[in-house]
Amino acid sequence: MSEVLFVSRANMGISRLLEGLLRQASPSLTVYSAGISIDDDDRGIDEDARIALSQVGARCDGDPLQLTPSLADRADVVVVVGDVDTTDFVAPDCATERWMFDDPAKRGIHGVERYVQLREQLIDRVHKLACRLAA
Repeated sequence: MSEVLFVSRANMGISRLLEGLLRQASPSLTVYSAGISIDDDDRGIDEDARIALSQVGARCDGDPLQLTPSLADRADVVVVVGDVDTTDFVAPDCATERWMFDDPAKRGIHGVERYVQLREQLIDRVHKLACRLAA
């Protein structure tokens, strides 16, 4: 069984969205997410991201997780979301992919609509990853 780790900055929104979508697409995978800079006061998942997930029957629970080198080392694939610098956490020999995306927030789109657009933009990559790991 493969383990996939999605990495973002705060682990409150996009990485959690991807975690929920991949869990839904491939329940046999072990999927988790983490951030490079977690705020100790943050709890749960961004409510707008949670709503965007629930609209397609997916979910992601739990509190944000701080990325550590040992967490990255145990993953078979680390997917870095956006331009996050993971050099202090992810070893150079770790199987890593970087998923860049067009953030609707740069066009003034926020809230649930931002996460819906992100979901639709990234869902094909999630399904291709699930198929690749299942093969």
